[in-house]
Amino acid sequence: MKTYKNFLNITIVVIICNLQYVTAEPDLKEETFGSRLDSQPITNGFLFIDNEYTDAPYKVTSKGLGIFVNDRLVDRIHLPPYYGLEDSNPEMPTNITKNTSMWDPVFKKYMKHKFAFINKNYPDQHKEKKIEAYQNSPNIKKIELDNDPDFITIYTYIGESSRGNIAIHGRRVKTDFNSITQRIENLRMRYINRFKHGSVSFVKQHGGMRLGFAKDARKLSAILKLRNKNIANLPPGKQRLQAQAGEVAAQGPNLHPHMFQNLLTNFVASPQLEERIQKLLLEEGNSN
Repeated sequence: MKTYKNFLNITIVVIICNLQYVTAEPDLKEETFGSRLDSQPITNGFLFIDNEYTDAPYKVTSKGLGIFVNDRLVDRIHLPPYYGLEDSNPEMPTNITKNTSMWDPVFKKYMKHKFAFINKNYPDQHKEKKIEAYQNSPNIKKIELDNDPDFITIYTYIGESSRGNIAIHGRRVKTDFNSITQRIENLRMRYINRFKHGSVSFVKQHGGMRLGFAKDARKLSAILKLRNKNIANLPPGKQRLQAQAGEVAAQGPNLHPHMFQNLLTNFVASPQLEERIQKLLLEEGNSN
């Protein structure tokens, strides 16, 4: 019985882990925006994903909103928050009552939808229409105008209050299908061109922080040398970071200092990287 319980517990843990992995996968809406898989392999440039070198050649494709290099997601287009909501005027949900919080997810979703509809269909009256939408909401007790015409203060019947912006943001991203697909392709081509020009790119899995510098074999060589050193022998804390930054800076253009601790601790190279760097250093020496 005890063995069965242990097996059951292990099974539950595995299921939970798998569920967490599945839910962590981003929704890239491939069925909506399609894919572009016709990329030619590129042997130039260097790519590091989560501090791990990715062997060339590089094939840059897109699936839905995501940009992939060698089938690994490295970047993505983020849809505007109101995408797909602008054309229909939403009905007030029946479960929003006098006692509904302004932070209630149903109410927040309704107001986002309503504001998107107003911004598109009443651009010259959007502020008045938004105030009217709040006034018609069962849970909003009163609205106070602000000295700043872009803001109002909202009060609910359950004692909440919040100052909110009712202006249309000056920098609005086009949300039509063609504009978004063009943005996806532009981002894909940006990666392709970076590789073709020999750039070095450090990215986080699933399109987090991006950082890069132009092809510089000396800098890559310096990073490798630092990584191969006994880091524990370097000065502690900030002094160590400065020492690392200074050593790489001496080899070429500055690398963002905030990346050093994570990069040098978790850096993963490969035989190909060593070979490519040595080849570039040799070519560089011959050209001088």
